[in-house]
Amino acid sequence: MNKSTDVKPNNIIARAILGMGTAYAVFLVWAILWKCGMPSIGDGSERAINLLPFNGNTRWELEFNIAVFMPFGFYLAAAMRKLTAVKQILTTLLVSFLFEVVQFVLAVGHISFDDLHIA
Repeated sequence: MNKSTDVKPNNIIARAILGMGTAYAVFLVWAILWKCGMPSIGDGSERAINLLPFNGNTRWELEFNIAVFMPFGFYLAAAMRKLTAVKQILTTLLVSFLFEVVQFVLAVGHISFDDLHIA
């Protein structure tokens, strides 16, 4: 048999997971930073910090954050099975925090405590 034409099922699954993960990562960046709108850098008018829980965010924003980050938890658990639950939670918090910092630096959103503890 020709080795170049042999395709193992595990290899196909790994490539599919990698492809879906990459597509989701691109969507997550677009959804979180630009709220599914046209990518741009803000003028600073949205640069704010909200440390009070459930203050200032609309119900839509809370539901949006849950909806876009839920697949992240599933993907993280599937892709990094060796991580303990605590490390998976810390990784999710770190990614959420990094999104908040990037939003603040690019002036495209505001840092909110809700975004961190809901993710």
